[in-house]
Amino acid sequence: MLELTGDSTKDVTFSGVKVMNNCYVEVAKENKYGFLTGNAIKIIAAISMFIDHFYKVILVPLMPNGWLSGFISPAFSQSQIGFLEKLINYLFTGAGRIAFPLFCFLLAEGFYYTKNKKRYFALMAAFALISEIPFDLAIWQNISKAMGTFPFYFGYQNVYFTLFLGLCALWCVDNVKIKSDKYITKIISILLKTACVLVLCGVSAYICADYQYRGILFIVGFYVMRKNRVLQIILFLLIYSLLYRTIPSIFIILSSLILLLYNGKRGNLNLKYFFYIFYPAHLFLIYLMTLIY
Repeated sequence: MLELTGDSTKDVTFSGVKVMNNCYVEVAKENKYGFLTGNAIKIIAAISMFIDHFYKVILVPLMPNGWLSGFISPAFSQSQIGFLEKLINYLFTGAGRIAFPLFCFLLAEGFYYTKNKKRYFALMAAFALISEIPFDLAIWQNISKAMGTFPFYFGYQNVYFTLFLGLCALWCVDNVKIKSDKYITKIISILLKTACVLVLCGVSAYICADYQYRGILFIVGFYVMRKNRVLQIILFLLIYSLLYRTIPSIFIILSSLILLLYNGKRGNLNLKYFFYIFYPAHLFLIYLMTLIY
């Protein structure tokens, strides 16, 4: 985000601030080891998400029908085929786990840098509604048919609801405060922010948004530590371990390493709306695939 003041003639850079024509411009710190742009990370996240949904919706239902046997040598025993199926499950499910931390991180970055937060909120809310039917069709069609509510399933909401509530939490972090220099009011402000975040966590759990309160806490964690990438990752891994009560898997570690390679730049291509559209589009495509078999 650039902030300009003043006017004049020279361009000088010092202490993270660039003076352009006597205008002071805040320059984001760049990761000298980073080579991944924001767009590159979004592409990785989109591919990971597609793999996850394709596997769960298309491949998993085929496993009991012995789909794997048609692709490997008859010399393989049933135990070997079973091992391969478990390995495939581990790899596909794990690959799908990479996506969500990346989306949480990018949401926190987007909230910080966007000039029009109202528009950001509106887009997220709009695509939460737009994505719900494709989400229900792709993921919950069998259950909704059994319940007689097809094409709707009201028991679980798509990830855009989580991201929208995450934006609300970030707004609270930035704006819920008591203006005073007194130490006690600062403590009260922190408590109020925390209470708002916890309420939003409760809302996400109540409506059964994808990832629920975990997603809200990931997003807030990335945001409050945004000035230090290493601390961001450490806090994320700590929150993950506490919430899931387990050591982060190799795929979660891989997701963290991807974030460490972020160079702080958006990328040359303007792909912003593509990624909004990709989520409902890929879900509807997977639903169409289910009609084939």
